[in-house]
Amino acid sequence: MQFQDLTPKQEADLVKCTFGRADIWMGWAAGRPHDRPLRSLKEVMAKGLEGYQRLLHSTLPPRAHALLGRVRSLLKYFSSYLPRRPAAQAYRTTSMETP
Repeated sequence: MQFQDLTPKQEADLVKCTFGRADIWMGWAAGRPHDRPLRSLKEVMAKGLEGYQRLLHSTLPPRAHALLGRVRSLLKYFSSYLPRRPAAQAYRTTSMETP
């Protein structure tokens, strides 16, 4: 949407109409998932790496695929040592009541 050739009075009226009530914008994100930019970046990077992996897989000779599988297994092994957040279930407390 574009507004062309507005007079200064019309521009002021447009701004008042659009941004006049701050309370209108208070609940705009209600019901939307919390923004996680680093997680999104991780997902985009993973998709990019997956694309490069497919490209490499399609251009390598068949006997190099075994070597690539071993390298992938080695990377998976080393990545298991990266810090991770514990599962949410680990923090749930159990009731101390007896049945």
